[in-house]
Amino acid sequence: MIGVMTLLDPFWKKHVQDVLAEHPNDFSVVDSGMKICTAFHLIDVLKPDVVLLGERSYESRLAGAVKHIKNINIKTSVILVSDNYPQFDFTNRVDKKRIEAVCAGAAGSITLKDKSDRALISYIRHVYAGYSLVPQYVLIKTLSYYDRKVESYNKAILQGEDIIDKLLYHEKRVLYYIGNGLDNAAIADKLDVSTGTVKNYITTILRKTGKKNRTQLAILTHSSGLIHKELRALF
Repeated sequence: MIGVMTLLDPFWKKHVQDVLAEHPNDFSVVDSGMKICTAFHLIDVLKPDVVLLGERSYESRLAGAVKHIKNINIKTSVILVSDNYPQFDFTNRVDKKRIEAVCAGAAGSITLKDKSDRALISYIRHVYAGYSLVPQYVLIKTLSYYDRKVESYNKAILQGEDIIDKLLYHEKRVLYYIGNGLDNAAIADKLDVSTGTVKNYITTILRKTGKKNRTQLAILTHSSGLIHKELRALF
Protein backbone atom coordinates (compact mmCIF):
# COMPACT_ATOMS: atom_id res chain seq x y z
CA MET A 1 0.00 0.00 0.00
CA ILE A 2 1.25 3.46 -0.91
CA GLY A 3 0.94 6.14 1.75
CA VAL A 4 -0.04 9.50 0.26
CA MET A 5 -0.17 12.85 2.05
CA THR A 6 -1.97 15.81 0.48
CA LEU A 7 -0.81 19.40 0.89
CA LEU A 8 -3.24 20.91 -1.57
CA ASP A 9 -5.90 23.60 -1.72
CA PRO A 10 -9.40 22.34 -0.77
CA PHE A 11 -10.65 21.76 -4.34
CA TRP A 12 -7.76 19.58 -5.51
CA LYS A 13 -7.46 17.92 -2.12
CA LYS A 14 -11.04 16.63 -2.30
CA HIS A 15 -10.56 15.54 -5.91
CA VAL A 16 -7.40 13.57 -5.10
CA GLN A 17 -8.92 12.01 -1.99
CA ASP A 18 -12.01 10.93 -3.92
CA VAL A 19 -9.89 9.34 -6.65
CA LEU A 20 -7.62 7.47 -4.24
CA ALA A 21 -10.58 6.38 -2.08
CA GLU A 22 -11.69 4.26 -5.04
CA HIS A 23 -8.53 2.17 -4.54
CA PRO A 24 -8.59 1.44 -0.78
CA ASN A 25 -6.32 -1.59 -1.14
CA ASP A 26 -3.64 0.39 -2.97
CA PHE A 27 -3.53 3.78 -1.24
CA SER A 28 -3.85 5.22 2.23
CA VAL A 29 -4.42 8.98 2.32
CA VAL A 30 -3.46 11.45 5.04
CA ASP A 31 -4.76 15.02 5.05
CA SER A 32 -2.27 17.28 6.79
CA GLY A 33 -4.36 20.44 6.43
CA MET A 34 -2.85 23.57 4.92
CA LYS A 35 -0.28 24.40 7.59
CA ILE A 36 3.18 23.36 6.48
CA CYS A 37 4.45 23.02 10.06
CA THR A 38 1.70 20.47 10.79
CA ALA A 39 2.65 18.59 7.64
CA PHE A 40 6.31 18.44 8.65
CA HIS A 41 5.34 16.92 12.00
CA LEU A 42 3.08 14.33 10.36
CA ILE A 43 5.75 13.44 7.79
CA ASP A 44 8.18 12.80 10.62
CA VAL A 45 5.66 10.60 12.42
CA LEU A 46 3.89 8.81 9.54
CA LYS A 47 6.67 8.81 6.91
CA PRO A 48 4.36 8.82 3.86
CA ASP A 49 5.67 7.41 0.60
CA VAL A 50 4.43 10.32 -1.50
CA VAL A 51 3.52 13.94 -0.72
CA LEU A 52 1.38 15.91 -3.15
CA LEU A 53 2.45 19.53 -2.69
CA GLY A 54 0.32 22.32 -4.17
CA GLU A 55 2.48 24.84 -6.02
CA ARG A 56 0.02 27.72 -5.69
CA SER A 57 -0.33 27.38 -1.92
CA TYR A 58 3.39 27.21 -1.21
CA GLU A 59 4.89 29.03 -4.22
CA SER A 60 7.06 31.48 -2.27
CA ARG A 61 8.64 28.67 -0.21
CA LEU A 62 8.29 25.75 -2.60
CA ALA A 63 11.97 24.71 -2.78
CA GLY A 64 12.38 25.18 0.96
CA ALA A 65 9.35 23.01 1.68
CA VAL A 66 10.62 20.25 -0.61
CA LYS A 67 14.09 20.37 0.94
CA HIS A 68 12.64 20.20 4.45
CA ILE A 69 10.47 17.22 3.57
CA LYS A 70 13.46 15.38 2.11
CA ASN A 71 15.50 16.22 5.19
CA ILE A 72 12.81 14.77 7.44
CA ASN A 73 12.49 11.57 5.39
CA ILE A 74 14.69 11.10 2.35
CA LYS A 75 12.48 8.23 1.16
CA THR A 76 9.38 10.42 0.84
CA SER A 77 8.80 11.43 -2.78
CA VAL A 78 7.34 14.87 -3.48
CA ILE A 79 5.09 15.59 -6.46
CA LEU A 80 4.34 19.24 -7.21
CA VAL A 81 0.74 19.84 -8.24
CA SER A 82 0.23 22.83 -10.52
CA ASP A 83 -2.75 24.74 -11.86
CA ASN A 84 -1.04 25.06 -15.22
CA TYR A 85 1.09 22.92 -17.48
CA PRO A 86 4.75 22.91 -16.38
CA GLN A 87 6.95 24.47 -19.07
CA PHE A 88 10.20 24.63 -17.07
CA ASP A 89 10.95 28.03 -18.55
CA PHE A 90 13.80 29.77 -16.69
CA THR A 91 12.51 33.22 -17.67
CA ASN A 92 9.12 32.59 -16.04
CA ARG A 93 8.93 33.31 -12.30
CA VAL A 94 6.58 30.41 -11.51
CA ASP A 95 8.56 27.96 -13.62
CA LYS A 96 11.79 29.08 -11.97
CA LYS A 97 10.30 28.32 -8.53
CA ARG A 98 9.29 24.92 -9.90
CA ILE A 99 12.80 24.24 -11.21
CA GLU A 100 14.31 25.21 -7.86
CA ALA A 101 11.92 22.77 -6.15
CA VAL A 102 12.95 19.98 -8.52
CA CYS A 103 16.61 20.73 -7.78
CA ALA A 104 15.72 20.54 -4.06
CA GLY A 105 14.45 17.00 -4.55
CA ALA A 106 10.91 17.06 -5.99
CA ALA A 107 10.15 14.18 -8.37
CA GLY A 108 8.46 16.50 -10.83
CA SER A 109 5.44 18.67 -11.46
CA ILE A 110 2.02 17.67 -12.73
CA THR A 111 -1.25 19.38 -13.51
CA LEU A 112 -4.56 17.70 -12.76
CA LYS A 113 -6.41 19.83 -15.30
CA ASP A 114 -7.85 17.80 -18.16
CA LYS A 115 -6.14 14.71 -16.74
CA SER A 116 -7.97 11.45 -16.11
CA ASP A 117 -8.11 9.85 -12.70
CA ARG A 118 -6.06 7.02 -14.17
CA ALA A 119 -3.28 9.49 -14.96
CA LEU A 120 -3.12 10.63 -11.33
CA ILE A 121 -2.85 7.02 -10.15
CA SER A 122 -0.13 6.43 -12.72
CA TYR A 123 1.86 9.49 -11.58
CA ILE A 124 1.83 8.36 -7.96
CA ARG A 125 2.78 4.77 -8.76
CA HIS A 126 5.49 5.94 -11.13
CA VAL A 127 7.11 8.13 -8.47
CA TYR A 128 6.66 5.49 -5.75
CA ALA A 129 8.61 3.08 -7.96
CA GLY A 130 11.51 5.54 -7.95
CA TYR A 131 11.06 7.24 -11.32
CA SER A 132 11.13 10.96 -12.08
CA LEU A 133 8.30 12.86 -13.73
CA VAL A 134 10.76 15.38 -15.18
CA PRO A 135 11.52 14.83 -18.88
CA GLN A 136 15.16 14.14 -19.72
CA TYR A 137 15.50 17.27 -21.85
CA VAL A 138 14.40 19.37 -18.86
CA LEU A 139 17.00 17.74 -16.61
CA ILE A 140 19.71 18.49 -19.18
CA LYS A 141 18.44 22.06 -19.51
CA THR A 142 18.41 22.48 -15.72
CA LEU A 143 21.92 21.12 -15.26
CA SER A 144 23.17 23.41 -18.01
CA TYR A 145 21.50 26.40 -16.37
CA TYR A 146 23.03 25.72 -12.96
CA ASP A 147 26.42 24.93 -14.48
CA ARG A 148 26.39 28.45 -15.93
CA LYS A 149 25.45 29.88 -12.52
CA VAL A 150 28.31 27.98 -10.86
CA GLU A 151 30.69 29.14 -13.57
CA SER A 152 29.57 32.73 -12.99
CA TYR A 153 30.00 32.32 -9.23
CA ASN A 154 33.50 30.87 -9.64
CA LYS A 155 34.40 33.75 -11.94
CA ALA A 156 33.26 36.21 -9.27
CA ILE A 157 35.47 34.45 -6.74
CA LEU A 158 38.51 34.72 -8.99
CA GLN A 159 37.79 38.38 -9.69
CA GLY A 160 37.43 38.97 -5.95
CA GLU A 161 40.76 37.28 -5.27
CA ASP A 162 42.44 39.47 -7.89
CA ILE A 163 41.01 42.59 -6.22
CA ILE A 164 42.15 41.47 -2.77
CA ASP A 165 45.66 40.80 -4.05
CA LYS A 166 46.00 44.51 -4.83
CA LEU A 167 45.63 45.43 -1.17
CA LEU A 168 48.32 45.70 1.48
CA TYR A 169 48.08 43.89 4.81
CA HIS A 170 46.44 46.71 6.83
CA GLU A 171 44.11 47.56 3.92
CA LYS A 172 42.89 43.95 3.95
CA ARG A 173 42.25 44.18 7.68
CA VAL A 174 40.27 47.39 7.23
CA LEU A 175 38.22 45.76 4.47
CA TYR A 176 37.57 42.75 6.70
CA TYR A 177 36.26 44.95 9.52
CA ILE A 178 34.09 46.96 7.10
CA GLY A 179 32.51 43.69 5.97
CA ASN A 180 31.75 42.85 9.59
CA GLY A 181 29.95 46.16 10.14
CA LEU A 182 32.50 48.06 12.21
CA ASP A 183 32.58 51.86 11.99
CA ASN A 184 35.78 53.89 11.60
CA ALA A 185 36.25 54.40 15.35
CA ALA A 186 35.95 50.68 16.07
CA ILE A 187 38.35 49.85 13.22
CA ALA A 188 40.83 52.42 14.55
CA ASP A 189 40.63 50.75 17.94
CA LYS A 190 41.27 47.32 16.42
CA LEU A 191 44.30 48.56 14.47
CA ASP A 192 45.49 50.89 17.22
CA VAL A 193 45.59 53.86 14.83
CA SER A 194 43.69 57.13 14.50
CA THR A 195 40.34 57.47 12.72
CA GLY A 196 42.07 59.73 10.22
CA THR A 197 44.41 56.89 9.30
CA VAL A 198 41.42 54.57 8.85
CA LYS A 199 39.78 57.11 6.52
CA ASN A 200 42.99 57.24 4.48
CA TYR A 201 43.03 53.44 4.27
CA ILE A 202 39.42 53.42 3.07
CA THR A 203 40.15 56.04 0.42
CA THR A 204 43.02 53.91 -0.86
CA ILE A 205 40.91 50.74 -0.80
CA LEU A 206 38.14 52.42 -2.79
CA ARG A 207 40.68 53.53 -5.41
CA LYS A 208 42.35 50.12 -5.69
CA THR A 209 39.14 48.09 -5.82
CA GLY A 210 37.22 50.47 -8.07
CA LYS A 211 34.32 50.58 -5.62
CA LYS A 212 32.35 53.75 -4.99
CA ASN A 213 31.35 53.55 -1.36
CA ARG A 214 31.52 51.65 1.90
CA THR A 215 28.47 49.55 1.07
CA GLN A 216 30.11 48.19 -2.07
CA LEU A 217 33.20 47.34 -0.04
CA ALA A 218 31.06 45.43 2.46
CA ILE A 219 29.42 43.52 -0.40
CA LEU A 220 32.88 42.70 -1.76
CA THR A 221 33.90 41.03 1.49
CA HIS A 222 30.80 38.81 1.46
CA SER A 223 30.50 38.09 -2.26
CA SER A 224 33.05 35.32 -2.01
CA GLY A 225 33.60 32.79 0.76
CA LEU A 226 37.22 32.55 -0.24
CA ILE A 227 37.76 36.25 0.25
CA HIS A 228 36.20 36.04 3.69
CA LYS A 229 38.39 33.09 4.71
CA GLU A 230 41.49 34.77 3.36
CA LEU A 231 40.84 37.87 5.47
CA ARG A 232 40.26 35.78 8.58
CA ALA A 233 43.55 34.01 7.98
CA LEU A 234 45.31 37.35 8.49
CA PHE A 235 44.83 37.19 12.25
